[in-house]
Amino acid sequence: MEKTDVSEAVKEAESGSGRDSSQASIEPFLGKIHIGDCVELMAQLPPESVGVIVTSPPYNIKNSTGNGLKDGRGGKWSNAELLNGYDTYNDCMPYDEYVSWQRRCLEGMMRV
Repeated sequence: MEKTDVSEAVKEAESGSGRDSSQASIEPFLGKIHIGDCVELMAQLPPESVGVIVTSPPYNIKNSTGNGLKDGRGGKWSNAELLNGYDTYNDCMPYDEYVSWQRRCLEGMMRV
């Protein structure tokens, strides 16, 4: 399996054709692992070109208001590693920003 940057696949999909994402080919995206922002990648994919999406987004746990995660009580699982957050991601996005980002993700998923 080939690994590619999102921008490379986008350039290949639209190269020389003058096409926008609604006319772009799905072919350059297939059989590769893409590294990049999922919202930006989905914006480049042709509409209705994806059969299934499996997702596990950050859940903004450090800024969660439910089950005691935000205040450090541990939520439903007092010994959960979730209390420590992620190694490489700050899981404390302001609520409005998190909701807006999730909405953009869901809109992208529904389009493709």
